[in-house]
Amino acid sequence: MAQLSAMPPELALHIASFIPGKGLDALTRTSKANRRTYGCRLFSRVRFEGSEVELSKILLKFCRVSLSFIDIHASVRHATIIVRRSRPCPQAGSSWRDSLDYHNEDINARESLPIRIASVIAVMSGVRSLVLDIEKMRIASLLHLPVVLEPQIRKWGVDRLRIASSGSFFSVFVLKACKHRPLRALHIQRGFARDVCDLAKYHVGLKRLQISASDISQYFRPFPSMKSSTLDMISKFKHLEWLVINEDTRSQHLSGVDAGRSFETLVRRFILSVQKFPDLKYFAFTVWRDGIGKDLLNDGDLDGPEPTPASITKWVAALAVRMGEALPELEQLCILLAYPEVVRCTRTQRGAPMRVKWERWDQTNPPRGFPFELSE
Repeated sequence: MAQLSAMPPELALHIASFIPGKGLDALTRTSKANRRTYGCRLFSRVRFEGSEVELSKILLKFCRVSLSFIDIHASVRHATIIVRRSRPCPQAGSSWRDSLDYHNEDINARESLPIRIASVIAVMSGVRSLVLDIEKMRIASLLHLPVVLEPQIRKWGVDRLRIASSGSFFSVFVLKACKHRPLRALHIQRGFARDVCDLAKYHVGLKRLQISASDISQYFRPFPSMKSSTLDMISKFKHLEWLVINEDTRSQHLSGVDAGRSFETLVRRFILSVQKFPDLKYFAFTVWRDGIGKDLLNDGDLDGPEPTPASITKWVAALAVRMGEALPELEQLCILLAYPEVVRCTRTQRGAPMRVKWERWDQTNPPRGFPFELSE
């Protein structure tokens, strides 16, 4: 009990961030049997977050922590590692000691963080779901990370993986290294490219895929998440049951349909591309509300009436119904309109009409389940 109370505060904060602080105190007062029973649940989800320097220290402490009543490392099932932007360099006029300390910390973090990440994944022997948000990691560290991870990946028990990195280099490396233990769920928040799809032959068991259409350079600018060639490229993952195509930038608008090509044609081609996934049950894509122009609402007619909330609502509902009718195997269809808003269409049996429901979320009602949780 004393060992849990003496755990470094920042480590306890990261580990127990999803429960009230009193939860740790309550655990120390329960019986030994209860601690063994419920302690595993307490530490089943961990989240490590900080700059390269901070994260390196936190991961080292976690690797070294030891509790008498529970194997904390083996209890972890879902792990999240997020590299935040490093603190800025000392301003002009700072003492030479501040500058030297910053320089030394920077060197140590660059050299030790990849090793710390590899070590913490290795000690979490029971982890099944892993999030690696390393987009802010420095290039030197990012290049070194595959070197220290490669010997371990064959031993991974991870089958649900979420990656955010600059460029497709790391995503391609992980998929190649995991070909002896194929993934079941993959979310590439950053770093998706055609090279990733070329590795589909090694991951025939992949059932869930989530990508960002903004990462794809060959997209139809006004409508990237609905371009048929995007789905044609992804169709190499033939056995998907769960597919989400996000757009994480508002610079891509739906206005400006190509001359001579109506929106009706785009939707028809899009549906034909979706039909290439025979096992697909859950599908979601992004249509920014503020990017829906009058040319889309009026099927290419720029002289039509201006968009209104009512006309946009009617247009999106019609799009959802149209797709539901054309794709009878779908159980859920979600259209993401804006950050707090999603149109969710569901059906209980094949071919039945889809029920359209508009959902909004906030801090008191956070988004959960499809299409937000990869492991749901």
